[in-house]
Amino acid sequence: MKPESEQTDGLPAPKRWFAASAMWLIIAISTIDGTIANIALPVIARDLGAEPVYSIWVINSYQIAVLSTLLPLSALGERFGYYRVYLSGLALFVAASTACALSRDLTVLVVSRFFLGLGAAGMIAVNGALVRFIYPKELLGRGIGYNALVIAIGSAAGPGIAAVILRFLDWPWLFALNVPLGVAAFAVGAFTFPRQRGNSPSFDMRSTALYILALGLSSLGLVQFAHGEFGWPVVLQTGMGIIALSGLVAISRHQSTPILPVDLLRIRPLKIAYSSSFFVYAAQMMAMVSLPFILHTHFRLDTFKIGIVLTPWAIATAIGAIVAGHRTEHNPGQLEALGAAVLALGLIGFTLALGSTSLAVLSICSLTCGIGFGLFQTPNNRTSLTSGPPERSGGAAGMQALARLSGLISGTALVAMLFQLAGEESHRVIAVAAVLAAIAAGIGLLRNLQLRKA
Repeated sequence: MKPESEQTDGLPAPKRWFAASAMWLIIAISTIDGTIANIALPVIARDLGAEPVYSIWVINSYQIAVLSTLLPLSALGERFGYYRVYLSGLALFVAASTACALSRDLTVLVVSRFFLGLGAAGMIAVNGALVRFIYPKELLGRGIGYNALVIAIGSAAGPGIAAVILRFLDWPWLFALNVPLGVAAFAVGAFTFPRQRGNSPSFDMRSTALYILALGLSSLGLVQFAHGEFGWPVVLQTGMGIIALSGLVAISRHQSTPILPVDLLRIRPLKIAYSSSFFVYAAQMMAMVSLPFILHTHFRLDTFKIGIVLTPWAIATAIGAIVAGHRTEHNPGQLEALGAAVLALGLIGFTLALGSTSLAVLSICSLTCGIGFGLFQTPNNRTSLTSGPPERSGGAAGMQALARLSGLISGTALVAMLFQLAGEESHRVIAVAAVLAAIAAGIGLLRNLQLRKA
């Protein structure tokens, strides 16, 4: 019998479900954490005496951490074992959540959120790979489906959970609740996660260093520019990031399995899928960051009512994804374009409805956006993961995550820039988000027209 470290056909039944339950709990708290911070931003800014534009660093720091370490941590899992990276990420996530809950200063909270992002990156980077060792081959599809369901439920529940917590408790409790749940998941996972050995013979330190410098400095520079910082240190730092990125791309072109899989951009369907994903995720992030401020400042809605407005978005996303899952085999490109167009329509509705004080009207716009985003996600995922060579599936998943994260951080940066120029009550942010979603729809439409001509 093979030792557990070499087994690849899943864990035995009792242990499998304990490991899966620990993973579901981890996915739930990390997913919910990603949605509750947006709703809490106006309250955090008020309590810490910070300007709304500076409170956005709470989101920025998390995104920069994930973006600049995701693919290197995935490679680290290949080399030293997925479960080690996963549990280390969880431990850091719990410790950083404690620091966030104890923060009474915006700078401390921003730094704590950065480490929270590092922990989340460790879990996100190897989650999909670890699933393969938990379930046997005949149950792998079901296991992936379970994880997707937990993500959908967590996303749908996040705004409502945040609204309820903030109605009765202070915002630090949003982070404090991660601690006991994370400790429980760690205790179960430490004894049940599969202990497979890493499969990579070496770890490319040169590419890893260039990746962290390139993505870290470039994204930090983008965010600083968006916040109105144009000094020479920022310009120099951004320039160093661009130089590092150029070096990384040059090295990656000559590697069979590079950390930054630029070779996949030669495949046209993948290039289109990544581009569409960037614009849609940027549009959604712009809305999710700006709407709590607009609803709180302009309409004087409390966090509970803001949660009521945004909850339909998450629920509709799950419904739209399920519907798309049954239709994506027929024409994924067409469905992808339709989803982006519906998202743009919902955002346009928001720009018009923001003159209304009706929660029902705002919730309908939220519902429309969620349906569009759900319809977009499933076919985009399918194209991103199946249009490349099977042996490059890991690289395709990495590029998909990179496109999404780049969209998220760009969307957040655009919100900061527009808040600087027009104030946090401005409806222009939502209008720009609608334009980005419309661009994604246009990209999908052009792809479908080209396929018909061919």
